[in-house]
Amino acid sequence: MVRTSTNLQDPSRTNRVGIRLGDFGVGVTSELPAVVDDVRGLYAGAPASGSECNPELEVEVCTTQRRLFRSHRYGVFCDGQPLRATLPAAEVLPHVEWGLNYQMITKCRHLLQLHAASLSYRGVGVVFAAPSGSGKSTLAAALLARGWKYLCDEFALIDPDNLSLRPFPKAICLKAGAFELAKKMGLPLAMGRRYIKGIKGEVGYVNPFAMGVGAIGTRCPLRFVVFPRYEAHSDPRVWTISAGKASFNLARCALNRYDFDTSGVDLFTRIATTTTTLGMQSGDLTATCDLLERTIDGMIEDE
Repeated sequence: MVRTSTNLQDPSRTNRVGIRLGDFGVGVTSELPAVVDDVRGLYAGAPASGSECNPELEVEVCTTQRRLFRSHRYGVFCDGQPLRATLPAAEVLPHVEWGLNYQMITKCRHLLQLHAASLSYRGVGVVFAAPSGSGKSTLAAALLARGWKYLCDEFALIDPDNLSLRPFPKAICLKAGAFELAKKMGLPLAMGRRYIKGIKGEVGYVNPFAMGVGAIGTRCPLRFVVFPRYEAHSDPRVWTISAGKASFNLARCALNRYDFDTSGVDLFTRIATTTTTLGMQSGDLTATCDLLERTIDGMIEDE
């Protein structure tokens, strides 16, 4: 059963929480106190951002329908504009998280934003760029559990000047099918809660800060770009791909390629020619992680 909170308290009271996720200040205000409580629980251990700070990313939750004999409905807003206007309580938090992603896309356009998971390993950045449904978040959770430094499961944020990766350690969103895997890896769902996220159905979140401050990565040089695809019951494989194909794949995964000259072609080419670009077929999670680490270890030691 999906757990929801009905602790509405005074519907006119607005609650607020401010935290820092890597280089970015995040603020969430809500007329539904349970949302602020959940954000605090979801990011327990994250540095606080004082109320006097102006966060780069701000999301607001407002009551949009007050109903006498039925559950109230809520809207998620960014800069006064609704992302979703009528949501039940169980669906609010995932849309707050989605709102933070939307704020990142619209407000941090100076960074190249890839739809990718990003982590650091042995001091260098590794990006896993692929469409939704490729298992990026589950792979990021598995690598976090193995000691990799976590940057983000939704974005690879690349500084176009020096090709460094920027951290944005949001909670890892997992679909219901990955809940047991996460538990076996020692990554329980934050607060033990499950939520509803549109067509994805039940989702839960892993708080990366629960693994300790040392589990969160910092700015690092981008060194490897991996394009994974998941095939159930398959043996994992890794292979190198050409710079030309990598450039094309990077363009497909870029969320803001038109913010850069010539649609980012020069930038994609620079990334593809200065990093190691790999294709990866993932199957069994442990075997995939083992193969990935062996491959990267060998390439680093050969340098």
